[in-house]
Amino acid sequence: MHSLTVRYCYAGAMIVFAMLVGGGTQQGLWSDHLLQILLLPALYVGLIGVTKSRFSGITKGLVAAILVVILVQFLPVLRSAELPGILPSSGGWSFFTPVPQRSLESALFALTIIGFALFLSRFSERELERLLPFLFVGFVLNVIAGLVQLSSPQLPDTLDVLPYIPSIGLMANENHASSLAYIMLPLLAFRYVVRDGRVWIYIALSAAIVFYLFAVGSRAGMALSSAVAVLSLAWFKTERLALMPRISLFGAGLCALLLISALFGFDDSNATDIRPVIFATSWKAIQTYWLTGAGLGAFPYVYPSFETLEDVLPAYINHAHNDYLEIFLEVGIVGVLIVGLFFGLIARSFRRSLLAEAAALSILALAIHSLVDYPLRTMAISVLFAYFVAVILSTNPDNTESSRERGRRPSRSGQRRRRPRTTRDGPSPEASAGN
Repeated sequence: MHSLTVRYCYAGAMIVFAMLVGGGTQQGLWSDHLLQILLLPALYVGLIGVTKSRFSGITKGLVAAILVVILVQFLPVLRSAELPGILPSSGGWSFFTPVPQRSLESALFALTIIGFALFLSRFSERELERLLPFLFVGFVLNVIAGLVQLSSPQLPDTLDVLPYIPSIGLMANENHASSLAYIMLPLLAFRYVVRDGRVWIYIALSAAIVFYLFAVGSRAGMALSSAVAVLSLAWFKTERLALMPRISLFGAGLCALLLISALFGFDDSNATDIRPVIFATSWKAIQTYWLTGAGLGAFPYVYPSFETLEDVLPAYINHAHNDYLEIFLEVGIVGVLIVGLFFGLIARSFRRSLLAEAAALSILALAIHSLVDYPLRTMAISVLFAYFVAVILSTNPDNTESSRERGRRPSRSGQRRRRPRTTRDGPSPEASAGN
């Protein structure tokens, strides 16, 4: 029991700490390295004890494929060979990746998240659900920091200890602060709509979050959070409907969400104007490196060589602002297959519990956001992403009571289950007779 408590407290502390100092978007931040060091025990336990993971065999195969892709980056290749995905060189042997330092940074980032997901996959259903308060605490602390910042613009000067300048709250990027808000909404719906049946609390909290983003000035964050809040409420309030009508209704809402994304974008108007240029240039690079990729983390080094004079932008382009294009460019067709398999597993497993459905809604919102931004490039969002993956893809081999059965769903007879009445001295005589 003591070891379970330590494991639970460690996981919760890492989630909160990541949400406090993991809001930077650049590579090489000491705060990210500190998180990676602190998550080494989770990585070790997750990899060494992979046989005890509740991930299915297919999921473990997906993890193995990602690890192989990372390993390939540091294998020696003959640079004079003319192969797609290998940058021109004067010849000789070197790492496959042309930028070992950036590849190492990306590899450490990915290994940390994979290790944490494997670590969490050893948790029971009840333990995973008990971690939710830690997510809420981390979010509330971010909101408090944001409110203080709005009331006192000098707050960033008091956070010089961080290796990045917080834009709002404890996040360096306003869009990623919005990401932190909208991925909380499905979890709040699970907590207050499913667990407590207090819809009014969920509506009040959702309205407060949207109002907070209004104060921040994130129009896109307001739009996306409002859409996610409505979709989450609709999804859980229609849980007694047949699956296909439910999916059809949700699909209509999802189309509305995509329309909102297209109309409002996820950044200011100037950045929105340059995204089509970035996408087009990235696609030209992909046509050269589509087979094996240009190398993990190599995007900012490959991208400039495909810019035309008319497409050269005044801003430094460090990401494609589309994670799918960036993965395709850096890892090649294997990266596309890995992403496709991942979403296939999510689609197959998200119905396993009500908490898994909430986590899937959060991942869906991140997946849509990733079409025009890179929210998963921050440790804060990625650590939460690892939690969502563990919730959805962990199987339930020991037949412990899942969150779907422990929810407020009525029994087969159509009546809600009632606990036996108890007296001061124990169960009532009626309950004892029934047993």
